[in-house]
Amino acid sequence: MKTFVRSVLGLMACAALGSPAWAADSFFASASVQDFDNGCGSFGGGGGRSAAPISAGFACGSGSAGALATQGHAGVEAHVSGNAIVSGTSEFTTFVTFLPKDGQDGDVIPVQLNAAFAGSMGIGGSADSGYNVAIDIGGTGFTRSTSIDTGAPPSHGVTNLGFSEGGEVDNQLSAFMGGVLTTGVVMVPVAVPVSVSFHLFAGGFGNPGSVNDLFAGSLDFVQDRDLFILPEGFTAEDPDAFVVDNRFTPPGGVPEPASWALMIAGFGMAGAMLRRRRAWAGA
Repeated sequence: MKTFVRSVLGLMACAALGSPAWAADSFFASASVQDFDNGCGSFGGGGGRSAAPISAGFACGSGSAGALATQGHAGVEAHVSGNAIVSGTSEFTTFVTFLPKDGQDGDVIPVQLNAAFAGSMGIGGSADSGYNVAIDIGGTGFTRSTSIDTGAPPSHGVTNLGFSEGGEVDNQLSAFMGGVLTTGVVMVPVAVPVSVSFHLFAGGFGNPGSVNDLFAGSLDFVQDRDLFILPEGFTAEDPDAFVVDNRFTPPGGVPEPASWALMIAGFGMAGAMLRRRRAWAGA
């Protein structure tokens, strides 16, 4: 099973880091469930690529998945109770312009991006699960991934996107992460729009088993601090993504719209049904 998750994480990382196809002000969300107990599966619940924030969600008897992309935010979740493969994928892209203040000089400057990241994975029975985070700045990509398996120790893929604060704690059956991910240094042009992209994937496999991936409020532009680490005398602007003077302030102070809360509630109900089903099966 770990081969499955590693292969998926590898493909998602390569697609994320090697894809100049991300467009300005682009949002993508997909949710996939393949349920072997009930014979249902689909890329369902809407989703796709859009110029506006978008969500996707799908549920079958043994699995459910959801994803949401909004300005400065990518969130996913996936659940299994039985025999199923599930996954959620979310992407967000915008263009940021780095500008001099007070007549500062320079054609190219070094930048780093701060992203808030939080989530958890839990598995039981015969199952595995994994996540992949990728951030791209002007064509330079950074990624981090972790997979857990009920039959093997945790493993990590490329981790050149490290925690600057907080961290990750994992064991064979669970992983918890939370803090600030800071990219490496990227040299960018001054006064020229530069693409910034988020990509988040989480998914798992039960054979049969349980998977609970919760990355709903997960990968975000940081708030209440500078979004980019910049040389003195420079700032970052992107009104389309609510970035003004290197600060991210989404409407209402939160990156998720009300629809995300409703979708989480819906998947919470689906998760409760899956847990009841598991309890009945074990009775």
